[in-house]
Amino acid sequence: MNGLREPALRTGPPAGYGFLFAIGLLALLVGLFVTALPGLPVHPRWLVVSAILPLVLSGLLVASQYLDRALLILLALSVSAEIDIHPQFQPGHVGSPPGLPLTLTGFTAILLWITYGLRRERRPFPIYQALFPFVVVASLFIIGLASATFAPQPQFSFYALFGFLLQMLMFFYLIAGLEDIAHLKFLLRALMVWMLIMSTFGILQFFVPRLLLIPQLGGVPPWLLSPLPTDPRIARVVGLLGSPNNYSWYLVTFMPLVLAWPYREKRWERPVQYLTLALATGALIATFSRGAWFALLVGLVAFLFLLGLRGLAQPRYPVNLLRRFVPLLIASLILVVPAWNYIYSRITGDDQGAAQTRIPLIQISQNIIRDHPWLGIGLGNYIYVMDNYDDTSERVTRRFRYPVHNVYLHLASEIGLPGLFLWLSLVFYAMLIGLQVALEPEPRFAALALGLLSGVVANLIVGLKEPGTLGVPYMVYLWFALGVLLALRRLKLQAP
Repeated sequence: MNGLREPALRTGPPAGYGFLFAIGLLALLVGLFVTALPGLPVHPRWLVVSAILPLVLSGLLVASQYLDRALLILLALSVSAEIDIHPQFQPGHVGSPPGLPLTLTGFTAILLWITYGLRRERRPFPIYQALFPFVVVASLFIIGLASATFAPQPQFSFYALFGFLLQMLMFFYLIAGLEDIAHLKFLLRALMVWMLIMSTFGILQFFVPRLLLIPQLGGVPPWLLSPLPTDPRIARVVGLLGSPNNYSWYLVTFMPLVLAWPYREKRWERPVQYLTLALATGALIATFSRGAWFALLVGLVAFLFLLGLRGLAQPRYPVNLLRRFVPLLIASLILVVPAWNYIYSRITGDDQGAAQTRIPLIQISQNIIRDHPWLGIGLGNYIYVMDNYDDTSERVTRRFRYPVHNVYLHLASEIGLPGLFLWLSLVFYAMLIGLQVALEPEPRFAALALGLLSGVVANLIVGLKEPGTLGVPYMVYLWFALGVLLALRRLKLQAP
């Protein structure tokens, strides 16, 4: 940038130490996988983990050459696959963590903060840039704790708050801990590669529905596959994110970022970018998520709008970026034409009342908010109180045991209207910072901001038709995008 080479990721002791760390990290992942296997008694599971922990800790003590790279790759993986375990798991609990969430995102974020603390040379971080996010997040924790004291099932409030804490460790690391633009580029490249892999999984699942459906790796058991109402022979794909809706939510959040990717420093970047867009388009179609399709279209409209705003100052910039739409359009046509009958039937066919059911769910959430406007009924407690507020003619909660399918109403029901206002203020604050970067002259940072902003818009549109509250795994897509948006301002000021 400006003729200067950007700093490489820092290095340390010989590569052999990094290899030791990789072995220890792999051992931990294997141990976590073993703990999630059904049928194994609880105590032996944790014995397995405690047996391999010394390997990991010893690797952490001596490894530094590949430590940053390994952890950033793991962080990108944790966003792309739901590799979590939940001690104290409660079957049937939906809409919030069903047990104490031990997530790969949280584990990786903790290690990243440890490495941040051990850095011998750290650039000073302007505290004011994280002050507003910190105040908002702290306020959300206080509201969550206060609402838990009145909740009928307070343990689920604490599960959700613990999951939220782990996600916030990631969020603030992205804001303050990324050392330089080289680290950010490495992280986003890793995310693009993982998205390519997960999109490939999705395509494979469409042809072999029972493939890669391991619950401990973010899949679902074969008996929980979601067939199309219009054609039971077709199963909606889930990737490694547990459900078709979560998978589509992930795809629409990050596809605009891949579309806007501005760097061509590696020979493989352009073909991987185009291949990722093509396969992600196919995987998104195979989720048969109508709301996500619409959300991506809205995100792309936002992308074009922001591109037009930049074009007022730099007329050639939009033309150069619009060229990248051509492979996406070609891939979309190639994939849409053979699947058009399924797409058309999904849009116009009978959904067995799924869309109609959401209207009485909204009525129930409004009843809850009316009675609990300030603190809500407690995180994770929606399904325990919704029967008491179901005054619909069809008594929908008797046959549909899910929270309201709207993130904003779900949040307001569980943490009150002040909590919803705080959450929205943080989202819009990050988007405003991203908009400032997107409209500044430097084209590469602007392209990243354009892609992330468009993805956030698509994510928020999906939230209009999906449940979601603090601490749930699928909120990590939004927090990751917002964290990178806030990091862009700092890294841009640091760039030579």
